[in-house]
Amino acid sequence: MDSPSLNNSIDSPSMRDNWEEKIIADLYGEIEFDANEDENGNTLLQTFAKREVIKELLREQVKVVQNLKKAASNTFVNQREVMRKSFDAQRKKISRDNIKRILTAKKKQMETKMQTPPFLRTQDKVAFTLGLIVLLISEFVLLIYPQFMWMWYTFLLVPLLLARYYVYSKSKFHYFMLDFCYFAQVMLLVYFFAVPHNHIWFQVVFCATNGPLLAGVVMWRNSLVFHDLDKLTSVFIHLYPPLVTFCLRWFPSEGFHICDDPGPQCPNNCSLNYFIVISLIMVIYLLWQFMYLFKTEIVDGRKLRSDKQIMTSARWMSEVRPHPIWKYFKKRGAKENHAIPVLVGVQLLYTIATVIPTLIVFNSFTLHVIYLSLVSLICIWNGANFYFDIFSETYTKRLKVELAGAVNSTPVTTPVMSSSPPPNPPSPSVQKKEPSVIKEIFVRDPPVEIIHDSDSKKIIEDSNFELPQESASEEIEENHPHAE
Repeated sequence: MDSPSLNNSIDSPSMRDNWEEKIIADLYGEIEFDANEDENGNTLLQTFAKREVIKELLREQVKVVQNLKKAASNTFVNQREVMRKSFDAQRKKISRDNIKRILTAKKKQMETKMQTPPFLRTQDKVAFTLGLIVLLISEFVLLIYPQFMWMWYTFLLVPLLLARYYVYSKSKFHYFMLDFCYFAQVMLLVYFFAVPHNHIWFQVVFCATNGPLLAGVVMWRNSLVFHDLDKLTSVFIHLYPPLVTFCLRWFPSEGFHICDDPGPQCPNNCSLNYFIVISLIMVIYLLWQFMYLFKTEIVDGRKLRSDKQIMTSARWMSEVRPHPIWKYFKKRGAKENHAIPVLVGVQLLYTIATVIPTLIVFNSFTLHVIYLSLVSLICIWNGANFYFDIFSETYTKRLKVELAGAVNSTPVTTPVMSSSPPPNPPSPSVQKKEPSVIKEIFVRDPPVEIIHDSDSKKIIEDSNFELPQESASEEIEENHPHAE
């Protein structure tokens, strides 16, 4: 009896449903066994082959699973290492020094962007608009609701002083904010919120604000220039406190005492105690002068002596823009260490001289109106002089630069003005190729339109829009930080 072959055995219907047999059939389907072997031998061989194949397949499956697990483990380790390195890199990026470096770079980038003509043009436009709005609202309050003028003043004072301190601290002019004009603002705020029922204090504040403070508009040539925040702040500091005390004096607000007997007839029958008021003004002035000298000469004396760029009133009026009286003494042999005593004496005489008119206008509404109107007109006139004598000529000079750029098809730098000429002016040969740029203290807008006709070059060659020396010096003199 012939033994069935392995093929026949695997292909049997009973084994078609057995997956193990199918595997063996796939691997050993071509094997032929000797027909002389007995049936038991053939069966044992088939069984052995089937067992070995299955074991081998299982081993391969185990290896595949182990390889997959190993690969997954390696991938996880690699990912974890990558994440750790990325975290370390990010942590290094946010270190303190790196943050400081990044912030410094961003700050420089922002400052550079703020110095570009489009930003400056927008800044000037915004300042002009806000300045005009403030003027209109102030006029409305002054004429319709004078009893609320002190509230409007207080509302404007804080942001303007904060902005001034920010600007002055960057240019090391912040010591100017220790001057008497800022001290007078504090005196007025003390009256509003601390001693509104003290009529003596009001009279002292009235004389201080309508005296040296109001005269500072004329002395320091404050000008009503709407597009310049610094000029507007100077006008506000010198002119608004007198306006506020004017409203309180002649249109008393509820809760404020300006006379001995606060009543309906107080504005007309209010008397001024000359001796007490003048004595208190002198005491307050001397107290402020002592605190000022103690701060600048003793507390911060070493700091100021080591850094000549930090500007104070005494340094400005003795070194940068010497006061005429100090020039007089210096020509007659006065030494540098005599500057402070001379300037302190001059300022004391100035305070006494400017307080005297306030003793008169306190008792006369008409004279007070004339006095304020006259000073206001001087301020407006100074602003008109700036716009037509300085700004217009500077604008024309910039137009010449823009025209040169259009004709020569070369980049033209928009003039950024400073208070002094460039330290190393170009030679005449260079000036022919690239027009010089006058630098003044204020930045102005470049012309929107540029002429592109064939005669532009001739216009430039024939034009001679040089800034007069008088106007240039006048601009420098006008825009120094005021120091009362």
